[in-house]
Amino acid sequence: MFGLNKAPEFPQNFDWLNTDSALSLSKLRGHVVVLDFWTYCCINCMHTLPTLARLEKAYSGKPVVFVGVHSGKFFSEQETKNVQSAVLRYEIEHPVVVDRQMQIWQGFGVQAWPTIIILTGSKWECCLSPIR
Repeated sequence: MFGLNKAPEFPQNFDWLNTDSALSLSKLRGHVVVLDFWTYCCINCMHTLPTLARLEKAYSGKPVVFVGVHSGKFFSEQETKNVQSAVLRYEIEHPVVVDRQMQIWQGFGVQAWPTIIILTGSKWECCLSPIR
């Protein structure tokens, strides 16, 4: 599902890391939102992390929010404690949502790791951009 589409809201009651409360797209209106769909068992996902960290620093103080969407393929990758260990190990500072049963992944039509989606505009249109 590549192209422009209305972005689905984050499901409620998912576990969030690196934030005091769950985020929602409605609360982030007016910001550019960069979604990083990743899993800690994917080496290509790990290779994107330094670039995301540099961008996060470059856009600090601007209306840009980076959100990791951890969409684990295997059961062990879907356990919050394992995702938390990976977030600490890779020094990820932005909020990360644990995508239970890949619901967010499916809602956005993601097909591969890693995928970056940039949400812009008042209508929450999304642009999917797989990284190769």
